[in-house]
Amino acid sequence: MRPSLPACTHTHVAVASSSDYPVKHEDFVVNNNFNSPTMQEYAVSDERKEDQNVVDDQLLPAIKNVPYLKGYLATKFSLQTGQYPHQMVF
Repeated sequence: MRPSLPACTHTHVAVASSSDYPVKHEDFVVNNNFNSPTMQEYAVSDERKEDQNVVDDQLLPAIKNVPYLKGYLATKFSLQTGQYPHQMVF
C-alpha cells in the first residue's frame, strides 16, 4: 500500500543559497565567529512541521513492519577500497 503524502513544493527541498544567508567569508575564516550578526536564525515554519508529521505518521509504521529496515536506513554509507561509485550498478 502506497501512503498518500502531501504535495511537496520546491520550498520544501530548496538548498540555501548565498542570497538566503548573507555570511561573510571573514566571519568564518579570519575571526572564527559563528555568532556573527550577519548570520540569520533559521526557523522551521509551522506548515513544514505539519507536513513532516503527516509523512512521519505514515512512514514510521511501515518501516517498523519490515525487518532490519530501520537499522539499514540508519547506517552510514561508505565505500571500501576498490569500490568506485561511478562503476556501481544498483
